Amino acid sequence: MARGVILCLDDDLDGLIGREELLKLHGYQVLISTSAEQAVRLLKKHPVGGVILDYQMPEMTGDAVARQMKRVRPEIRIMMLSAHERLPAEALAEVDTFVSKAKPPRDFLAAVHDLMAHDDNAPFFTRWLHDWTQRSRAA
Repeated sequence: MARGVILCLDDDLDGLIGREELLKLHGYQVLISTSAEQAVRLLKKHPVGGVILDYQMPEMTGDAVARQMKRVRPEIRIMMLSAHERLPAEALAEVDTFVSKAKPPRDFLAAVHDLMAHDDNAPFFTRWLHDWTQRSRAA
């Protein structure tokens, strides 16, 4: 039984693929991207229930990507990952949770489950809200 769709963004393809496999093993559908621009397009196109994004990327930082994503889908739940143990508060202003990559996989998965637990009706509700938002902007 699928638990929902998660979009993962990271410039490190090896880490991204490892995360994708771990999440799939735990019942999630996973979309991956190594580009912020592509990730925003995926968010617009698919019924994503949560986003996991890296903080330090060459193209732009995770907080900038989170701001873009919240403009597209204000209700989207976002987890920030970083190799750093802590990030400045302003870097976390647009995200719902933070997990250090140094934490063990069980901590990462617990945070993912919490992130996605708020998304009980994700496929239907997310599509409905997204469609409603697009119609409202067009009016």
